[in-house]
Amino acid sequence: MGEYIKFISAALLNVVLVIGVYFLDKKTRFKNLRRIYKELIIGVLFGCSAIYASLFGVKIWGATMNVRDASPISAGLIFGPIAGIVSGFIGGGFRALTVLWNPDSAFTAVACSLSTFLAGVIAAVLRKFMFDDKKAGWMPAIGITLVLEVFHMLMIFITNMDKAYDAFLFVKQCTIPMIIANAISVGLSLIIIAIISKEKVFRIGRDRGIAQTFQRWLLLCIILAYAVTSIFTYNLQTGIAESQVEETFTTTMTDVVTDVKLKSDLKITKVATKVKATYETNNNVDLNTLLHGEDENGDKYEICEINIVGNDGIIKKSTDTTKEGFNFYETDDEQPKQFLDLLGEKEELVQDFSKNAVGELRKYAGLKIEDGFIQVAYNQKQFRTTIDEFIIDVTKNRHVGATGFIAVCDENLKIVSETGVNEHHISMLGIIPSENMEKGEPEEKIFETEIINPYNQKSQGKYIYVYTVKEGFCIIAAMPMEEVTIMRDVSIMLSSFMQVLIFAALFLLLYLLIKKIIINNLRVINSKLAQISGGNLDVKVDVRANEEFASLSDDINSTVATLKRYIAEAAARIDKELEYAKQIQLSALPTNFPNGEDYNIFAQMIAAKEVGGDFYDFYKLNDNTVAFLVADVSGKGIPAAMFMMTAKTIIKDLAESGMSVNDIFTKANQKLCENNESGMFVTAWMGILDIPTGKLTFANAGHNPPLLKRADGSFEYLKTRAGFVLAGMEGVRYRVNEITLNAGDRIFLYTDGVTEATNENNELYGEDRLLSFINKSLELDQTKLLPKLKKDIDKFVGKAPQFDDITMLMFDYKLKKGETYVESRTFPAKTESLTDVLAFTEQILEKYQCSMKIQTAICVAIEEVFVNVAHYAYGEKDGDVKFDITFDKDTRTATFRMADKGVPFDPLKKPEPDITLSAEEREIGGLGIFITKKTMDLVTYAYENGENILTMIKKI
Repeated sequence: MGEYIKFISAALLNVVLVIGVYFLDKKTRFKNLRRIYKELIIGVLFGCSAIYASLFGVKIWGATMNVRDASPISAGLIFGPIAGIVSGFIGGGFRALTVLWNPDSAFTAVACSLSTFLAGVIAAVLRKFMFDDKKAGWMPAIGITLVLEVFHMLMIFITNMDKAYDAFLFVKQCTIPMIIANAISVGLSLIIIAIISKEKVFRIGRDRGIAQTFQRWLLLCIILAYAVTSIFTYNLQTGIAESQVEETFTTTMTDVVTDVKLKSDLKITKVATKVKATYETNNNVDLNTLLHGEDENGDKYEICEINIVGNDGIIKKSTDTTKEGFNFYETDDEQPKQFLDLLGEKEELVQDFSKNAVGELRKYAGLKIEDGFIQVAYNQKQFRTTIDEFIIDVTKNRHVGATGFIAVCDENLKIVSETGVNEHHISMLGIIPSENMEKGEPEEKIFETEIINPYNQKSQGKYIYVYTVKEGFCIIAAMPMEEVTIMRDVSIMLSSFMQVLIFAALFLLLYLLIKKIIINNLRVINSKLAQISGGNLDVKVDVRANEEFASLSDDINSTVATLKRYIAEAAARIDKELEYAKQIQLSALPTNFPNGEDYNIFAQMIAAKEVGGDFYDFYKLNDNTVAFLVADVSGKGIPAAMFMMTAKTIIKDLAESGMSVNDIFTKANQKLCENNESGMFVTAWMGILDIPTGKLTFANAGHNPPLLKRADGSFEYLKTRAGFVLAGMEGVRYRVNEITLNAGDRIFLYTDGVTEATNENNELYGEDRLLSFINKSLELDQTKLLPKLKKDIDKFVGKAPQFDDITMLMFDYKLKKGETYVESRTFPAKTESLTDVLAFTEQILEKYQCSMKIQTAICVAIEEVFVNVAHYAYGEKDGDVKFDITFDKDTRTATFRMADKGVPFDPLKKPEPDITLSAEEREIGGLGIFITKKTMDLVTYAYENGENILTMIKKI
């Protein structure tokens, strides 16, 4: 049992090694080595595994039953040709050297060494040419292992032809275990690897490629052919073996029977001659005296009967007086009639031991004399006495086959041919006599039973035997069944091994031939078709290996040419239709850009396809209000363009209804969510500007932050909290944001097609690059700035395709050209400066002839604002307040702008006080800004560049 545990452990060691090396190659830095170095290392590892298998196997007939071949096969089929060859060389070389310390292993040394080396080489060649240098599947690997092990066993026969019987016994015991163990070791390794790498262990139906399908059916055909030839060979060899056994039995029995008959005939003829000579010398001799006579050696004749027969066929004288007067001519018994031939030309006649006319067992011999013939006879006892010694000699010197025997029994089936068992019944040998055998009647039949060889009683086993009856003896010829079948088994085994190798070679030859002629060409065609299916219609299929493939190539090329023509025609129609769609879309975008009024607008939309999902829009809502926006619809092409038209129309309709910008987005979101089965959405940024005051209210629905440039500064991102995209989710409400624009301020709106433009290195144009470029081009007019920006984007992108729409809009705010006066002063943010602030205010208002009533109201508002800043803006620290007063002579509008760098604070967010309550009941705070808002026509707040800016406008 311990030996078999070692055998199993060696088989499992190969499985563990395969899994370990597979993980090493896939999960560690080992995979980064050059392939040749990896395979050399792997080959050494599996060579060591082969050595282990040689050392730990099951000892049989001085050789080792092992799984050594599994190592080079696994290395070659799984990890590469070099690994297989190196492993086979190491394993085979070590096996050859084992004879140095274990001479008993020399019996199979040459066969095992050569087979192990060739296992690695053949596995390497098959991986390279049969499996296209890829890992073999587990089922082909098992088949390859089986064939290589059969080759291994055949090599044991070939290298031990002088010891064929020993080689047969060794191969008979080793073949099945070694084939199974090696096949399981290799197959299990590949199955586990397939599971680990999440490959399909079993491929069925369309999962199999044409090569695997062909392999499968070709293998089935080869196996069927092998089975048929094996069955035929078995039946043929069995028939030949049976014929040889029958011939052996027949020859042996004939020789034995002939020898027994010749000896007995010679013995009785010799006695008859002596009796004849004595009788012819003295016709009156007393026959009874002669009956007990002696030969020249003094040996008694040992005969029981002498008859003198005349020419008339009648016994004239006899030792048995009852037979005198017996007429040979008148009897119906054939036995005595045969002797009538002696009355003719025949000189002598000897009969077999048999019953005479009166039922006595006799062996008769007759010799011709002058006036008739003389007969002598043995009875049974006398016959036995004269021939027993010869019977023993005849059987001892004869064998049936190589190890069979001859046994002779008397009429009672007691053995008389072997002194050691003489007088024992044949049942002692294990032979159960048949009814005919007990009657002394021969049978032409082969029997089978367990027999003890009488000449070697330690030899016991299954025998076949035949028997015949001659001269009163039952002669048995027996042969061991093992000897009967060994030649058949050897022939069948050798034939089976040769057939396995021949059919394997035939399979490989047919597969490689079909692979080269059909499969490889089909793969070329499939590769070309894959390129064609992928859209490359310029590919030509040019497989000309034979007429069929040439015709198929021409048909495919013709089909592709026709397809290209149809596609070109369809593309032309589509291009024309898309051009119409493009013109319709562009016509929906405003192109009459305002210039020379209170503001300028310029915009561009460059679609990634013929039509796009981006859009811009602007329109005056009344004489003093203008709306402008940029939006980006998810997706591209026709669907995005259609959704864009819907969104544009809805937003414009809502804006023209007089809604605030946040309500416009809230309502638009509600409408766009209706029936939005395609799941599209819109990002948008929209602003509504009060032209006279510069107050800009805006809302952001998930859009990119715009760039804002003040008249005296550079562009910066106007980042506010963005709302959710339009059409993304129902029930979303949007917040309004507010800033004040001054003359010379600019706003740049854009879509993500600008910042997400990508070059060939997969780098984005980005917000930083956009900000840097646009700040370097501040002096450019908007009509020049936007095209220049597009060129910079194109330069950055290079040859990479534009994958998103690009939309840009520049809004320049400017007052009408009229007489404008600006006065500026800076005051310390302290309540002590209030007197100076009010004096400065009154001075300006009086200068422009403001009525005392309005002047008083304005001063109250200015006082409330300044005192609030002085108390809270800087806390305990010192700070300043910049106070600008701008007067527009044409509109008689005064703009008061107060800026500080204190704590950010928006006073407009303060809840309005309830003036219906008494002073005691009303909450403290909020009344001053309330008075300011009621006094001024417009009050706005902004926090820009670290400054709180409160702007108040009043018509005076």
